[in-house]
Amino acid sequence: MQTESPKKGQSFQIPATIVTFLAVAADTGGAFSLFEGRVAPQQGIPFHRHSDDEAFLALEGTFRLQIEEQQLDLGPGEFAFVSGQKPHRYFNSSAEEGRLLVITLPAGNHEGFFAEIGEPTADASEPISTQPPDIEKIMRAGKRYGIEILPPASS
Repeated sequence: MQTESPKKGQSFQIPATIVTFLAVAADTGGAFSLFEGRVAPQQGIPFHRHSDDEAFLALEGTFRLQIEEQQLDLGPGEFAFVSGQKPHRYFNSSAEEGRLLVITLPAGNHEGFFAEIGEPTADASEPISTQPPDIEKIMRAGKRYGIEILPPASS
């Protein structure tokens, strides 16, 4: 578990994704965090919610974003906003790696969460791990940072 706050430019290997922080709380006076996520093909994040507002801009690939019951497909240049406490998840539906630009408002919770569940990586271009996630570790860290992992939504 990392004890220091992540710094601008630092990358973490988290399940199926490499996150690189472009701006952190220390850079924005706590207003927001900005990060890029490189997401493995046919991978995504579990259904979850948190108090932070979050916005996604697809840079490469196609992402299926679910916000509550709404399903959106985001391709390069397309944007979606998720207000706090709305359950959501995304999935890289591409056959290739995808990239997202993500902003969370306010800063802090996602920074600490990624630092705790991830492994620091010196090279953000290294291969993305597709090892199964440690769900218990993710859920424990989520509780510390106000991120609630939810059961899968019904289709």
